[in-house]
Amino acid sequence: MQSALPIPHVTTGGSHVDVDLRQLAQRARRWWWLIVAIPAALAVLAFVYTSRQDQLYLAEVSLEVKTSANDNAYDALLGSERQAKTYQRLVTNNDVLTAAAARVDPPVTADVLAEMIQSRVEPDTSLLLIGVSDTDPARAAVIANIVADELVKLVDARNTAEVAERTSQLQANIDSLQDEIDRDRKRITTLENAADAGTQSNLAKIADINDKITRNQNSIELYRTQIGATIINQGDSVKIFSPAIAPTAPYAPRLTLNLMLAILMGLMIAAGVILVLDYLDNTVKSSLDFPGLAGGPLLATVRAVDKMKPGRSQLFMLDEPKGMAAESIRLLRTNIEFASATREMTSFSLTSPNSGEGKSTIAANLAIALAQAGFATMLIDADFRRPTQHRIFGTANDRGLSMLLAFPENDWSVAAQPTMVPNLSLIPAGPLPPNPADLLSLDRMQSLVAELGGQVDVVLIDSPPVLAVSDPLIVASQV
Repeated sequence: MQSALPIPHVTTGGSHVDVDLRQLAQRARRWWWLIVAIPAALAVLAFVYTSRQDQLYLAEVSLEVKTSANDNAYDALLGSERQAKTYQRLVTNNDVLTAAAARVDPPVTADVLAEMIQSRVEPDTSLLLIGVSDTDPARAAVIANIVADELVKLVDARNTAEVAERTSQLQANIDSLQDEIDRDRKRITTLENAADAGTQSNLAKIADINDKITRNQNSIELYRTQIGATIINQGDSVKIFSPAIAPTAPYAPRLTLNLMLAILMGLMIAAGVILVLDYLDNTVKSSLDFPGLAGGPLLATVRAVDKMKPGRSQLFMLDEPKGMAAESIRLLRTNIEFASATREMTSFSLTSPNSGEGKSTIAANLAIALAQAGFATMLIDADFRRPTQHRIFGTANDRGLSMLLAFPENDWSVAAQPTMVPNLSLIPAGPLPPNPADLLSLDRMQSLVAELGGQVDVVLIDSPPVLAVSDPLIVASQV
């Protein structure tokens, strides 16, 4: 609706939207069903998906790893922890998996067994934990113990092979030195039986050979000591510290966690959908700050009327005079009277951004409300694109505003038609002209509005949508 109130200048090149908690609460109330429906739908899907999954049980066996190094306690612990991480890789060794898979009943392949196994090293300890996941808790414990046993066997076998190789090498050194000692002893016997055995040079040779024999015998004793130490300390030790037992509760699927994640994801998706819908929604809401947006007061808010059909049923001021829509129109009439208290305003035009938004319905009912308040009212249909007032009031449209503008010599009374409402007359649009904007721009339109203003109390003009054509801007300058 436009009147003598100032028309603001609206710039659309940019905007700044302050989103506060109140606006967020309003959006939440408006789209509450999305906030509830999307998380609920995802929660149902998560419940169905989780319910169809098999329950998995995890059985763990712990192994203690000790290094062969004779370090202090702290270094030994660090070495054992590092060595445990090394043996962690051997858990999925092909030899371990193949041997373990052959002992599982019913048999499984090494690849399947590898997917069931998970291993980890307990932080700050030398404990290696091997876990097996299976749908049968007892079977999971059995497999975990089998895998641990095969790992111990593999480590023991490697230690045994290393000890055998090391002792074999040391024994070869001993045998070589013993052969050399035997040869030296034979040389001594030969020198002692020689004719010159008592000579000084011969005695010196015998003494040198005896010294060599003594050194070799000492080396043999050292090698024998090393063999004993190697046999006693057979490398790193891996022993089962705590065997696996059948778990009593499954670790997966985790229904509560899945439901919480589904609800959280649903809320995030709902928030995104609401933001997109809110961004794409360019309709005018009653919650907007109209005084700040339009530079003028919000006169009234008229809610949509359900089950309204084109024509006579659009006059809810007559059919439902006590309804909410009728009360809103009366509030609009009252606010217009207040706006006219300091300055007489007799002519108004009504428009809307687009078609189908109810401006003609508002115009017709506002005209009825003004007439019922005792104002002599003239309703003019200036919508030469899609005129509707004659259908609303059930009058003819063979003569109207277009004829008065095209033939200025005609008096306005020729086109004016009475309605079923006392104090209310209607000038329909009349035959549609080929040049509506040019016709409305004529001086005749301004003089007609001025002439009617002197004959009636209020002139109400129904004009086309402002975003569709320029006609309402022309009309607005003349009221």
